[in-house]
Amino acid sequence: MVGALNTGLSYLAYLVLLQWISYRWAYSLSYVAGIFLSFVLNSRFVFHVPLCWRNLVRYPVVYVVQYLLGYGVLYVAVGLAGLDSRLGPAVVLAVTVPVSFLLSRQVLGEKNGRDEGVSSVPPA
Repeated sequence: MVGALNTGLSYLAYLVLLQWISYRWAYSLSYVAGIFLSFVLNSRFVFHVPLCWRNLVRYPVVYVVQYLLGYGVLYVAVGLAGLDSRLGPAVVLAVTVPVSFLLSRQVLGEKNGRDEGVSSVPPA
């Protein structure tokens, strides 16, 4: 549910931004907003780890990889294959969702905190 909520809100932001700016900028801006929403939702509801600055700094670094992958897929789908720009993010999601989950688990997973001696306190 967390992934669906984050995806839905990010896509909505993309569609709104698409009315005023190019699909490349709309994708980039909605992607950045989605990173922060994803961090909060995944920390609290998926991996049950406290929100902390250390994870906040590490989390977006992982998403740089996903962003570059997604941007490349979007370019191929829209720019080269001619897919409607409103549908491009659906193709991006199909490719990047599994990557996102695996990378998020690396950064936020409870095992990660225990391995490094960091206390994992459930969110309030």
